[in-house]
Amino acid sequence: MLISGYFLWLITGFCDKKESDNYVIARAGKIIWKTGSCIAIIVAAFLYTLSLAVVSIAVLFPHVKFSLTWGKIWKTLAVIDKSKYDVQINILPSISRNNCAVEAFLKAGILQLLCICWLAFLMYFIYDLSEKVIGIYITYVFIFLDVMLTNTMLEKFYVFSPLTLVQLGNYSIETAKYGISFDSSIKFYLFGIVIFVSGILFHDFIKWRK
Repeated sequence: MLISGYFLWLITGFCDKKESDNYVIARAGKIIWKTGSCIAIIVAAFLYTLSLAVVSIAVLFPHVKFSLTWGKIWKTLAVIDKSKYDVQINILPSISRNNCAVEAFLKAGILQLLCICWLAFLMYFIYDLSEKVIGIYITYVFIFLDVMLTNTMLEKFYVFSPLTLVQLGNYSIETAKYGISFDSSIKFYLFGIVIFVSGILFHDFIKWRK
């Protein structure tokens, strides 16, 4: 929640039209200006995801050893009673059981990138329609949806929660019967992104035609 919420706070400037933007809009056109904002969001999401990966590795120095396999510590963390040993890192056994290390790393990165893009474009789309900051509040509802579903164990609704789908630990035999898979999650994110971006751009195109 903190990772996604902080990213949305960082890119709110891309969604908000400032006084200084009027000159650029007048010269380039509103659709071109919005296209540039959408590209900027994607670039920012990629750099943000890359930064998360780098920071996640950096905090483990000098105790990290690079390997293409899981290593002993990750498998140990997946099976021990963490509360007994006061371990703060939570590794679900299903992650290492269903994915090799490199596969899990790449899947987590792709899901994270698409998740924050999905949320960012939803926020942008709602702001563009309403021209009010309500977009960020509605987007935060989707962020907190993961907490509600996790606490109530409503696994059949996981497919509608972007933050739930970004967590590799939620991909298991139990959730697969509800249609939750890596491929279906990619389709969910891409479909939403296409819809939101199309709404952002064609909303102005329709108004311009009128």
